[in-house]
Amino acid sequence: ARELLALALARPEAAATTAAHLLHGSVCLQLGEYQATIGSLSVVSKRDPSNWQAATNLASAYLQLGDANSCELAVQHAKKAVQLHPRLEAANLILVSALRGAALEAPAGSVRRSQFLQQALSAGRELLRLHSSQMPQPPGAPSEPPYCVVGDVLVDCGELEQAWDLAMQAAAAAGQSGPLMSSACVL
Repeated sequence: ARELLALALARPEAAATTAAHLLHGSVCLQLGEYQATIGSLSVVSKRDPSNWQAATNLASAYLQLGDANSCELAVQHAKKAVQLHPRLEAANLILVSALRGAALEAPAGSVRRSQFLQQALSAGRELLRLHSSQMPQPPGAPSEPPYCVVGDVLVDCGELEQAWDLAMQAAAAAGQSGPLMSSACVL
């Protein structure tokens, strides 16, 4: 599929379409080809700055790279995605993950680390609020329960009692089985 998309993008009439770049970037993201994702979705973002899908997937690709600079770029793109589509759980989840990633890349005990963690905690609480409201999500938007990511942030912030309460919510949501239950046990 990737090769066919690359051939399609090489054609002059297709190279001009934002949709072709969006599709290519999305496929590359699923394949774990993060640099290719960033290349295609950067084109989309420049051509259509209000494209929340491009912003969300760019944030995800940068987050997957995992270094300090990439985590901060993930935060920028995730904030843009949330600004464009505030009720999109996937964008909010990536924002929490990106803020946590940036915090963990900052030196231990630094003000910067503390600031990122506090932002992640605030974004995590907003994500839990969105998730509990069961707001309809756009078709095709990825969906993942936020309990584990927010629980990790709570633990990082030393909020162990709140992390435990969240773990119990995750266990209840999982019906005492499945991946959420095992994640709740880890928390």
